[in-house]
Amino acid sequence: MEGAAESEEHQSCSAENWMQHPQGGTLRAMAFQNFGCQNNEPEKTTDKGGMKQNCLWFDHMRLSCCIPSFFESTASGKSSPGATIRRLGFRVLSVCVAVLGVATLSGCQDFFVYHPSRQQGRVLLSIAADRGLEPWMPEGAERIGWYAPSRNTGESQRVVIFHGNGGQAVDRIHYVRGFQGPAAEGSWNVYILEYPGYGSRPGNPGEEAILQAALEAVRALIEEEPEKPVYLVGTSLGSGVASHIAARFQGQVPALLLITPFTTLEDAGAATFPRPLVRLILRDRYDNQAALSDYSGRLGVLLAEEDRLVPPELGRELYDGYAGPKRLWVQPEAGHNTLDFNPNSPFWTEVSRFFIEGE
Repeated sequence: MEGAAESEEHQSCSAENWMQHPQGGTLRAMAFQNFGCQNNEPEKTTDKGGMKQNCLWFDHMRLSCCIPSFFESTASGKSSPGATIRRLGFRVLSVCVAVLGVATLSGCQDFFVYHPSRQQGRVLLSIAADRGLEPWMPEGAERIGWYAPSRNTGESQRVVIFHGNGGQAVDRIHYVRGFQGPAAEGSWNVYILEYPGYGSRPGNPGEEAILQAALEAVRALIEEEPEKPVYLVGTSLGSGVASHIAARFQGQVPALLLITPFTTLEDAGAATFPRPLVRLILRDRYDNQAALSDYSGRLGVLLAEEDRLVPPELGRELYDGYAGPKRLWVQPEAGHNTLDFNPNSPFWTEVSRFFIEGE
């Protein structure tokens, strides 16, 4: 009768009886490891130490695990009512603990991904004024970032900066100095978006919140002057923002520059941590490959050859996979945070020309 008991165990462990993880992975069991299960044995019953173990495949972690079933058989091979209740209770408890563990790991995402600096608004206004920045306040809206108007008279271009995962918008003055410096061609109004939860902006950082803030900001610029283009620059995490906004407004965004970009945020995380752990932790995706597949404008990519945070191979893969007009810049000795943005650099001449003329 033990075979019948095992069959009953397998039926109760079928996929439809287990919860679905919110990120799409199948949550099958809590990982009590090393009880004799193998990766190629997704479901079996073993006997170890006088206690039956039900082996289940935990899809999301890509490992196998065993849950003590505390299955007690009578002499006839049938389980007693008390044993059945204990077994059911243990399974419910195991699933609850597993869900709690996954939820806890998912809650760690912000610790790993977002590193905002927070400042009081009056402090930021003082810092911005010292750096020649004005509050970026679309009509009828609170301050959403900073704005550096062109120093030249006549027709000006507009460029929006989406920064990386650390600091705050007011720290990105080097983009203003680059686009408004002696090497850049044309006249540029530079806008730097403050992400929710950064600087003094209320809210919490996250892909949905940041993309929504970026969408509203660029839409406001377009509505102000619908006939004028908007160019985008996205650095590191900001590459995920710029790619999505460019695809959304590609009729008004003729070109964008991605600096130290990745293919997906998962790929970037997997360069440092085990991919199964990254998948378990991440809620946000920032899929640049998918976003750029819906974009047909000019794509510029700047890579740091010695980047140890976002491997340049990811940026090259993103660049190579793009089918539209494109240009690549590589700084051979630069790291992720040591790129040379000297305003006198020919890089700014080339980027500004690539934006305006496509050369």
